[in-house]
Amino acid sequence: MVLIQVLVPVLGGSVVAARSFVHGVEPLKQELYVGDLNDKWSCLNDSSVVLNVSQINDGVCDCPDGSDEPGTGACGTRAPLFYCRNEGFIPRYISQSKVNDGVCDCCDCSDELLAPAEPFYRGSQCSELQEAFEKIKKMELKKHDEGSRELRRLYKKFNLKDGNGDVDKVVLAEGIERISDQLMNRELTLSTLKTKYVEQLKTGNPLLYKFKQLDAEDIASEIARSFERVIEASRAYESLVKILDSLSDNYSRSLNDRVVNDNVRKYDFMKSQILRKISCDSKVEEEQRDQLVEYFLQELPQMFSEGKIDKPSKYIIGKITFVESMVFGKVDYVPVVISKITQLSELMSEVANGYNVNYQDSAVKEAVESYKHWLLQYQTLDHGALLPEEFIEKFKLLKEFVLASVDEILTLNSSEQIDSTLQGVLQHINFLTRKVAAYFRPDLASQIAALESTIEQLKRQLDTKRDQYRTLNNEQRGDDVRELERLKQLIFALSQQQVLTGAIDNYLYEINLGGTIYQIENAPTQNQVKIGNLQDLHLQNNDSQQSFFNYLKSTYPDQDDLFPALVSDTASEQYLFDNLHKTSNGLVLDYSGGDRCWNGPQRSAQLKVRCAKNFQITKVYETTKCNYGIELTGPIGCNLL
Repeated sequence: MVLIQVLVPVLGGSVVAARSFVHGVEPLKQELYVGDLNDKWSCLNDSSVVLNVSQINDGVCDCPDGSDEPGTGACGTRAPLFYCRNEGFIPRYISQSKVNDGVCDCCDCSDELLAPAEPFYRGSQCSELQEAFEKIKKMELKKHDEGSRELRRLYKKFNLKDGNGDVDKVVLAEGIERISDQLMNRELTLSTLKTKYVEQLKTGNPLLYKFKQLDAEDIASEIARSFERVIEASRAYESLVKILDSLSDNYSRSLNDRVVNDNVRKYDFMKSQILRKISCDSKVEEEQRDQLVEYFLQELPQMFSEGKIDKPSKYIIGKITFVESMVFGKVDYVPVVISKITQLSELMSEVANGYNVNYQDSAVKEAVESYKHWLLQYQTLDHGALLPEEFIEKFKLLKEFVLASVDEILTLNSSEQIDSTLQGVLQHINFLTRKVAAYFRPDLASQIAALESTIEQLKRQLDTKRDQYRTLNNEQRGDDVRELERLKQLIFALSQQQVLTGAIDNYLYEINLGGTIYQIENAPTQNQVKIGNLQDLHLQNNDSQQSFFNYLKSTYPDQDDLFPALVSDTASEQYLFDNLHKTSNGLVLDYSGGDRCWNGPQRSAQLKVRCAKNFQITKVYETTKCNYGIELTGPIGCNLL
C-alpha cells in the first residue's frame, strides 16, 4: 500500500520516508505512521518496540498499545479508535471491537475492508444516510421557524419587549421571520413543480425522464473529483521535473560532488529514454475536466431535453465513446505518472541527504530547498482507486442508454437515412410541436431552475441574518438572563388564559404552566391528585445533546441505520449533528408540593419543553417514586438567541 516512497525532512535535519494512507487513521494523524529511511516504525506509546512498516495493519498485534493495527481490529480495544471517512456523510470514530466483525458500522463499509470475508450486513450507504439526515434536519428547522415565529407573536401579544431594547435585534428577527416565510413558500412551490415536472416528463418526454434517472450530475461530480487527483499528480510531476531540470542545467559539475553527479546522470538518462514517453499537462487536464463536466451537465441534458442535436448520429456514438476513453484512460494513467514521481523523488532525496555541503553550489542548494517545499506540498499524494465501482456501473448504464437512444433523436444531419426534403418537414413538425406545447404549457424546467436559484439566494440571506443575530447576542452579556425573565412573564400571562391538557396512558393531565399540575384518572371515578405547583424555571443546557439525540430517536423511529451513525465512539460520546439541538432553549420548569403518595413523599415533577409551534404534552414518566418527568412541546421552548 506504499503510495510514494519519498523522503520527508523533520526537525533536527533528519529525514524519514513518507508512506501511503494508513487504513483506519484520520488524515491529521497519518504522519504518526511514517517510517524511517530503513522502513522501520516504532509503536506510538512504546518506542522500544520497533517494527517494519509492512507490519502495520497486517492483522497481527505487535505493539503493546495496539497502535500497529488501527485498521484491522486485531488488537481489540487496545488499538486507537477506527476512523470512518464516510465520504458523502459525516466522518466518525468507532470502537475497534466493531472492525472486521461482519457488520458495516461505517457507512462506506471501510471498517470491513480488511476482513477475511464479505460482511453479512452492510446497512445504508453514506448518500442514503445523508439524505435521511437532511430530511430530519429540514423538519426540525421548520419546527423551530414555526415555533420561534409563534413565540415572537406571543411576546408581541402580551407586550413583552426584549429587555435590552435593542432595535437592531428586532429588525433582524423580523427579517429572519420574513425570509423564513418566503423560503418555506418557495420550497413548497418547488416540491409541487418537481412532482408535476416528473409526471409531465413521463408522458411528454419519456426519453428525458429516463435520462434523469441515470444520475448524470453524480457522474459529473465524480469525474470532477477524480480529475482533481489526476491534475494534482501532473502538477507534482511537472514541479519535480522542473526542479531536476534546473539542477541539471545549472549546477557546477567541476566540483566533483559524486552524489549530485551520479543522480543528475541518472536523471538525464531517464529524461532521454523514459520520461519523454510521459504525457503530463495539468493545464490541459483542467480544460479536459471542464469539458467533461460540461458534457454531462449541459450537452447531454440539452440533447435529451430538446429531443435533437445538430450533429449526425455517429457524433453521438463517437462522443460518448471518446468521453469514456478519456475518463478511464486518464485515471488509469495516474499510477504510471506516480511511479515516475517515485523514481524522481528518490533521486532528489539522495541529493538532498548526500550532497557535499562544503561545496556551497547555489544550484544544488536551491534545488534541495525547492525539493523540501515540494515534499510538504505533495507528500500525501494518493494513487488509490480513483473511480469507485458504483461510478463504473453508473457510467456503463448511461453509455448504454445514450447508444440505445440514438435512433430516437432527430438529428439535423441524418440525411444518410432520411431524404433531406422529408427530414426538413419532420424537423418543422417537431419544432412546431414543441412551440405549441411551450405556448400552452409553461416551461417547468426553467421555472424549477429559477426557483432553485431564488431558494439558494434566500438561504444565503437567512444564514447571514442569523449570523448577525447571533453576533449581536454574543456581544451582549446577560441576554440569557433577560430572555429567561421574559419567558417567565410570558408563562404567567399564558397561565391566566389557558390550561394545557393531554391524555397519556390511563391518565389525563392538566397543566397550568404558571400554577399547578393535576393528574386525573381516566375512569368513571376520575380520581384527581395534585402533582405540584410551579417553584422555579431555568435553562438547562448541560445534557441537551444527549436528550436531543434521544428525542430524535423517539420522533423518527424508522431510521435504524442513521442514529448509530450520528454518534462517535469517543471516550465521551460525541454527537454529530452540529448545533441542531440548540433549536430548543433547554427550558425546564420545576413543580413540587403535590399530594403525598401513599407511604411515600409528596409528588413533584420536572417539565422539559422542546421547541414547536403548538403546545402538546408528549410524554409522562416516573423518574423516582412520586417524582415525574414530563415532556412538552411549545413555542416557549424555542431558542431565539
